Amino acid sequence: PTGVIREGVAIRSDQDVLTNPEIGHSSRKLDKELILAQFVKSVGSDTVSSLSSRSIPETIPEGSTQLFAPAAMSYPSLAFDPNTPGQFLLAFDDENNSSYTSLVIGQITVAGVVSFSSPIEVFAASADFTTLAIDPTHSGRFAVAFRDGSSSNRVRVVAGLITSPTTATFGTSLLIAPDGQHPSLAFDPGTTGSLALCFMNNTSSNRGNVASIAVGGG
Repeated sequence: PTGVIREGVAIRSDQDVLTNPEIGHSSRKLDKELILAQFVKSVGSDTVSSLSSRSIPETIPEGSTQLFAPAAMSYPSLAFDPNTPGQFLLAFDDENNSSYTSLVIGQITVAGVVSFSSPIEVFAASADFTTLAIDPTHSGRFAVAFRDGSSSNRVRVVAGLITSPTTATFGTSLLIAPDGQHPSLAFDPGTTGSLALCFMNNTSSNRGNVASIAVGGG
């Protein structure tokens, strides 16, 4: 339920208006018009008018769309590097390259203008459910997770480092679980190189599993 706060009193629902002692008790049979009248009387018509005039823009200006993948792709995942203004990574399953996990390094130079590197292969295996995260404590460091079709559909994590606006290097990869889906990962902003990964474990009645991973180097 949504609410309006007036001097510390939150009005969350019709029932609150009916039972809030500061507004006054009323019968449950009152219709919405009477409830609204009680509320307006309580907070004042000027307050209601002020609240109504605080509109949110209905549209968000956008730049022109640009292609970042040369052919069909799936499971895109995007994250900005908080250490480098305007820089972001975009990982995806590249169907133009045997569905291997790939990424591009992007850069927003001015509002609405984006440039990309060429696709960079992350790991040579058919992938699904690709996702990525960037380490806020270490410039350019990131990790990519995906379901590895070449390893009995286990979840694989690959750590990497952006070395230039168009290149990245990758460390050794780590296989986490048998037959996992929908991985999601995030770096701990308070601990350098600390990464958490969660996923759906198909070998455990689709229950959720979580793993802690330490990423070093770079």
